[in-house]
Amino acid sequence: SSSFFQHWCVALAMAVLHQLPRQPKTSWARQWVVLAIAGALATCSRHLNWTVGWQRDASSRFLSRVRAAATDNAPVEAKKKFPLENLKVGDEFEGTVVNRWRTVGALVEIGAEKTGLLEFHEFQDGFPFAGNEFRNGERVQVRILEVDNVKGQFFLTRRSGGLHRPPRVRVEKSDATVLAGVSPEQWLDGEVTGMSTWGVFVAVEPPNGGKRVVGMVHRSEIEERFAQNPNAAVRGGRVNVRVLKVDPASSKISLSMKDP
Repeated sequence: SSSFFQHWCVALAMAVLHQLPRQPKTSWARQWVVLAIAGALATCSRHLNWTVGWQRDASSRFLSRVRAAATDNAPVEAKKKFPLENLKVGDEFEGTVVNRWRTVGALVEIGAEKTGLLEFHEFQDGFPFAGNEFRNGERVQVRILEVDNVKGQFFLTRRSGGLHRPPRVRVEKSDATVLAGVSPEQWLDGEVTGMSTWGVFVAVEPPNGGKRVVGMVHRSEIEERFAQNPNAAVRGGRVNVRVLKVDPASSKISLSMKDP
Protein backbone atom coordinates (compact mmCIF):
# COMPACT_ATOMS: atom_id res chain seq x y z
CA SER A 1 0.00 0.00 0.00
CA SER A 2 0.98 3.64 -0.28
CA SER A 3 1.24 3.97 3.51
CA PHE A 4 3.55 0.96 3.70
CA PHE A 5 5.68 2.35 0.88
CA GLN A 6 5.97 5.71 2.65
CA HIS A 7 7.22 3.98 5.80
CA TRP A 8 9.69 2.00 3.70
CA CYS A 9 11.07 5.12 2.00
CA VAL A 10 11.51 6.98 5.29
CA ALA A 11 13.22 3.97 6.90
CA LEU A 12 15.59 3.58 3.94
CA ALA A 13 16.28 7.32 3.91
CA MET A 14 17.20 7.18 7.61
CA ALA A 15 19.54 4.25 6.92
CA VAL A 16 21.26 6.29 4.21
CA LEU A 17 21.44 9.31 6.51
CA HIS A 18 23.28 7.34 9.21
CA GLN A 19 25.86 6.18 6.63
CA LEU A 20 26.81 9.72 5.58
CA PRO A 21 30.44 10.58 6.46
CA ARG A 22 29.34 13.94 7.85
CA GLN A 23 26.10 14.07 9.80
CA PRO A 24 23.83 17.15 9.67
CA LYS A 25 24.25 19.12 12.88
CA THR A 26 20.62 20.15 13.43
CA SER A 27 17.28 18.34 13.38
CA TRP A 28 16.08 20.81 10.72
CA ALA A 29 18.95 19.78 8.44
CA ARG A 30 18.30 16.08 9.11
CA GLN A 31 14.65 16.55 8.16
CA TRP A 32 15.55 18.01 4.79
CA VAL A 33 18.17 15.35 4.06
CA VAL A 34 15.67 12.58 4.83
CA LEU A 35 12.97 14.36 2.80
CA ALA A 36 15.29 14.69 -0.21
CA ILE A 37 16.34 11.04 -0.10
CA ALA A 38 12.83 9.72 0.44
CA GLY A 39 11.49 12.01 -2.28
CA ALA A 40 14.08 10.72 -4.73
CA LEU A 41 13.09 7.14 -3.92
CA ALA A 42 9.44 7.99 -4.49
CA THR A 43 10.16 9.67 -7.81
CA CYS A 44 11.95 6.59 -9.08
CA SER A 45 9.16 4.32 -7.94
CA ARG A 46 6.11 3.20 -9.84
CA HIS A 47 3.88 4.78 -7.21
CA LEU A 48 3.13 7.80 -9.38
CA ASN A 49 0.65 9.12 -6.84
CA TRP A 50 3.71 10.10 -4.79
CA THR A 51 4.99 12.49 -7.43
CA VAL A 52 1.84 13.34 -9.31
CA GLY A 53 -1.45 14.38 -7.75
CA TRP A 54 -0.48 13.91 -4.12
CA GLN A 55 -3.41 14.30 -1.77
CA ARG A 56 -2.84 16.94 0.87
CA ASP A 57 -3.48 14.61 3.80
CA ALA A 58 -1.14 11.95 2.38
CA SER A 59 1.72 14.41 1.98
CA SER A 60 1.08 15.79 5.43
CA ARG A 61 1.32 12.32 6.96
CA PHE A 62 4.54 11.70 5.06
CA LEU A 63 6.13 14.95 6.26
CA SER A 64 5.16 14.18 9.86
CA ARG A 65 6.91 10.81 9.55
CA VAL A 66 10.01 12.50 8.15
CA ARG A 67 10.11 15.00 11.02
CA ALA A 68 9.62 12.26 13.60
CA ALA A 69 12.31 10.04 12.08
CA ALA A 70 14.81 12.85 11.61
CA THR A 71 14.44 14.00 15.22
CA ASP A 72 14.53 10.41 16.53
CA ASN A 73 11.12 10.94 18.18
CA ALA A 74 8.30 8.60 17.36
CA PRO A 75 4.87 10.26 17.33
CA VAL A 76 3.23 9.65 20.71
CA GLU A 77 -0.33 10.52 21.52
CA ALA A 78 -0.68 12.66 24.64
CA LYS A 79 -2.15 10.63 27.48
CA LYS A 80 -4.67 12.15 29.82
CA LYS A 81 -3.18 12.46 33.30
CA PHE A 82 -5.14 10.99 36.17
CA PRO A 83 -6.03 12.88 39.40
CA LEU A 84 -4.22 12.31 42.67
CA GLU A 85 -7.45 10.96 44.16
CA ASN A 86 -6.90 7.81 42.09
CA LEU A 87 -3.62 7.04 43.88
CA LYS A 88 -3.56 4.52 46.69
CA VAL A 89 -0.73 3.82 49.12
CA GLY A 90 1.15 0.76 47.91
CA ASP A 91 0.32 1.18 44.21
CA GLU A 92 3.29 0.30 42.00
CA PHE A 93 4.40 2.34 38.99
CA GLU A 94 7.23 2.55 36.50
CA GLY A 95 8.02 6.25 36.39
CA THR A 96 10.48 8.63 34.76
CA VAL A 97 12.83 10.96 36.63
CA VAL A 98 12.12 14.50 35.43
CA ASN A 99 14.16 16.49 37.94
CA ARG A 100 16.63 15.81 40.72
CA TRP A 101 18.21 17.57 43.67
CA ARG A 102 21.46 16.03 44.80
CA THR A 103 20.79 16.24 48.54
CA VAL A 104 16.97 16.03 48.59
CA GLY A 105 15.81 13.45 46.04
CA ALA A 106 14.09 13.32 42.67
CA LEU A 107 10.78 14.22 41.04
CA VAL A 108 9.21 11.29 39.22
CA GLU A 109 6.51 11.37 36.53
CA ILE A 110 4.08 8.44 36.82
CA GLY A 111 1.19 9.77 34.73
CA ALA A 112 -0.58 11.70 37.48
CA GLU A 113 -1.57 15.37 37.31
CA LYS A 114 1.53 16.19 39.35
CA THR A 115 4.95 14.64 39.79
CA GLY A 116 5.77 12.65 42.92
CA LEU A 117 8.73 13.24 45.21
CA LEU A 118 11.13 10.38 45.79
CA GLU A 119 13.05 11.55 48.84
CA PHE A 120 16.67 10.59 49.44
CA HIS A 121 15.85 8.38 52.43
CA GLU A 122 13.38 6.40 50.30
CA PHE A 123 15.91 5.51 47.57
CA GLN A 124 16.63 2.04 48.95
CA ASP A 125 16.64 -0.15 52.04
CA GLY A 126 19.20 1.22 54.51
CA PHE A 127 21.32 4.33 54.01
CA PRO A 128 22.13 5.24 50.35
CA PHE A 129 25.90 5.69 50.64
CA ALA A 130 26.13 5.84 46.83
CA GLY A 131 24.30 9.18 46.92
CA ASN A 132 21.83 10.50 44.37
CA GLU A 133 22.84 8.81 41.12
CA PHE A 134 19.53 9.24 39.31
CA ARG A 135 19.52 11.04 35.96
CA ASN A 136 16.75 12.90 34.16
CA GLY A 137 14.91 10.53 31.84
CA GLU A 138 15.83 7.43 33.86
CA ARG A 139 13.07 4.86 34.35
CA VAL A 140 12.47 3.80 37.97
CA GLN A 141 10.18 1.36 39.79
CA VAL A 142 8.36 3.09 42.67
CA ARG A 143 5.50 2.61 45.11
CA ILE A 144 3.11 5.21 46.46
CA LEU A 145 4.18 6.06 50.01
CA GLU A 146 1.90 8.97 50.92
CA VAL A 147 -0.80 11.02 49.24
CA ASP A 148 -1.83 14.47 50.48
CA ASN A 149 -4.90 15.54 48.54
CA VAL A 150 -5.20 18.74 50.58
CA LYS A 151 -1.76 20.03 49.56
CA GLY A 152 -1.93 18.30 46.19
CA GLN A 153 1.26 16.28 46.55
CA PHE A 154 2.39 12.70 46.93
CA PHE A 155 5.54 10.85 47.94
CA LEU A 156 7.19 7.75 46.52
CA THR A 157 9.49 5.00 47.76
CA ARG A 158 11.81 2.37 46.34
CA ARG A 159 12.14 0.56 49.66
CA SER A 160 10.78 -2.90 50.29
CA GLY A 161 8.72 -3.80 53.33
CA GLY A 162 6.08 -1.78 55.15
CA LEU A 163 4.97 1.71 54.18
CA HIS A 164 4.11 3.13 57.60
CA ARG A 165 6.12 6.25 58.45
CA PRO A 166 5.73 8.73 61.32
CA PRO A 167 4.78 12.34 60.49
CA ARG A 168 7.55 14.45 59.02
CA VAL A 169 9.51 16.63 61.42
CA ARG A 170 9.82 20.16 60.17
CA VAL A 171 13.50 21.12 60.27
CA GLU A 172 13.85 24.18 62.49
CA LYS A 173 16.75 25.71 64.36
CA SER A 174 17.24 23.73 67.56
CA ASP A 175 18.27 25.12 70.92
CA ALA A 176 21.69 23.50 70.85
CA THR A 177 22.52 24.74 74.35
CA VAL A 178 20.36 22.00 75.92
CA LEU A 179 23.03 19.48 74.90
CA ALA A 180 26.04 21.64 75.64
CA GLY A 181 26.87 19.87 78.88
CA VAL A 182 26.31 16.31 77.68
CA SER A 183 29.42 14.11 77.81
CA PRO A 184 30.59 12.73 74.44
CA GLU A 185 30.65 9.31 76.10
CA GLN A 186 26.96 9.39 77.02
CA TRP A 187 24.58 7.54 74.72
CA LEU A 188 21.19 9.07 73.86
CA ASP A 189 18.16 7.37 72.34
CA GLY A 190 17.21 9.04 69.07
CA GLU A 191 14.69 8.86 66.25
CA VAL A 192 15.62 9.18 62.58
CA THR A 193 13.73 12.11 61.06
CA GLY A 194 15.35 12.17 57.63
CA MET A 195 18.46 11.64 55.54
CA SER A 196 20.52 13.49 52.97
CA THR A 197 23.74 12.86 51.11
CA TRP A 198 25.51 14.48 54.07
CA GLY A 199 24.19 12.07 56.68
CA VAL A 200 21.26 11.25 58.97
CA PHE A 201 19.05 13.67 60.92
CA VAL A 202 18.26 12.38 64.40
CA ALA A 203 15.93 13.86 67.04
CA VAL A 204 17.01 13.34 70.67
CA GLU A 205 15.57 14.34 74.02
CA PRO A 206 17.87 16.31 76.36
CA PRO A 207 18.92 14.22 79.39
CA ASN A 208 17.55 16.90 81.72
CA GLY A 209 14.22 17.05 79.92
CA GLY A 210 12.78 19.55 77.52
CA LYS A 211 11.83 19.76 73.87
CA ARG A 212 13.46 17.37 71.42
CA VAL A 213 16.25 18.78 69.29
CA VAL A 214 17.51 17.58 65.93
CA GLY A 215 21.16 16.96 65.20
CA MET A 216 23.06 15.43 62.30
CA VAL A 217 25.13 12.28 62.14
CA HIS A 218 27.62 12.93 59.34
CA ARG A 219 28.00 10.05 56.91
CA SER A 220 31.51 9.45 58.26
CA GLU A 221 29.99 8.83 61.72
CA ILE A 222 27.32 6.36 60.57
CA GLU A 223 27.66 2.86 62.00
CA GLU A 224 27.75 0.17 59.30
CA ARG A 225 25.22 -2.01 61.13
CA PHE A 226 22.78 0.89 61.14
CA ALA A 227 23.31 1.63 57.43
CA GLN A 228 22.49 -1.97 56.48
CA ASN A 229 19.46 -2.30 58.78
CA PRO A 230 16.31 -1.28 56.85
CA ASN A 231 14.29 -1.16 60.08
CA ALA A 232 16.67 1.35 61.70
CA ALA A 233 17.90 3.37 58.70
CA VAL A 234 14.47 4.73 57.85
CA ARG A 235 12.33 7.68 58.91
CA GLY A 236 11.06 6.74 62.35
CA GLY A 237 13.86 4.26 63.03
CA ARG A 238 15.50 4.18 66.46
CA VAL A 239 19.24 4.66 66.97
CA ASN A 240 21.68 5.38 69.80
CA VAL A 241 23.90 8.43 69.30
CA ARG A 242 26.52 10.48 71.12
CA VAL A 243 27.02 14.26 71.11
CA LEU A 244 30.26 15.18 69.33
CA LYS A 245 29.98 18.95 69.06
CA VAL A 246 27.50 21.69 69.89
CA ASP A 247 27.58 25.08 68.19
CA PRO A 248 25.03 27.38 69.90
CA ALA A 249 25.77 30.26 67.50
CA SER A 250 24.65 28.28 64.45
CA SER A 251 22.31 25.94 66.38
CA LYS A 252 24.15 22.96 64.92
CA ILE A 253 24.48 19.67 66.77
CA SER A 254 26.93 17.05 65.55
CA LEU A 255 26.19 13.46 66.57
CA SER A 256 27.84 10.08 66.13
CA MET A 257 26.74 6.44 66.08
CA LYS A 258 30.25 5.13 66.58
CA ASP A 259 31.95 4.18 69.83
CA PRO A 260 34.19 6.79 71.48
